[in-house]
Parts: sequence; structure tokens; C-alpha cells
Amino acid sequence: GGGVGVLGGGGATDVGPLWRDDMVTFLLGCSFTWEGLLQQAGLTPRHIEEGKNVPMYRTNVPNAPSGVFRGNLVVSMRPYDPSLVPDVTRITSQFPGAHGGPLHAGDADSARERFGIEASR
Repeated sequence: GGGVGVLGGGGATDVGPLWRDDMVTFLLGCSFTWEGLLQQAGLTPRHIEEGKNVPMYRTNVPNAPSGVFRGNLVVSMRPYDPSLVPDVTRITSQFPGAHGGPLHAGDADSARERFGIEASR
């Protein structure tokens, strides 16, 4: 038993019966938590409309190291008309453990400068 996909698509509320002493736990926030809420509000992210994965970018902003784990912040980008940003922020900010609200709202050039993101090649 065990391994990737052991919980399948149904999730679980108790992993105790699956746990082994040689396992390590990672709790990751995920934007999937609120993307459905954006859709319900008529704010469907463009990558969903296009059937693609969300664009992600490596930054030069270091994360706080934890044991052997370290690295830089990775950000995702969802383009919206500026007039819609307050609504998107209101919805996503309700989930600080699942990406939460935007770290940046504005033009792409200022985001690249702020986070050290290289322009696409």
C-alpha cells in the first residue's frame, strides 16, 4: 500500500489508518481552494477558460528555510481587468493558507522588478 495517489480524488479526513513511521507530511495551500469560488462569482481565471495550468514564476525572494528544505518563492499569475481586482482580492483573501490574496496587483513590469522575475524568453 501507500504511495502517490493513495487517497485518490475523494480526499480523506483522517490519514491515521494510512500512516507509517517512514512517512513525512507536507501541508500545502493550493489555489484550487478558491478558483471555483472565482468561477461562481463570474471571475473565471483565464487559464481555466483556456484549459491550461496556471502560469507560475520563480522569484528571487527566499522562503524561510525549514530543516533541509529551502528555496525561493514561486508565484502564480492571474490577469484581470483592474476594476475586478477588488472582487478577486476579497474572495482569495479569505484563504490565507491556500495562497490567499494577491502579493501584487499591477502591471507585469513592476511585478518582475519587485520579485526578480525574468521576462519570458
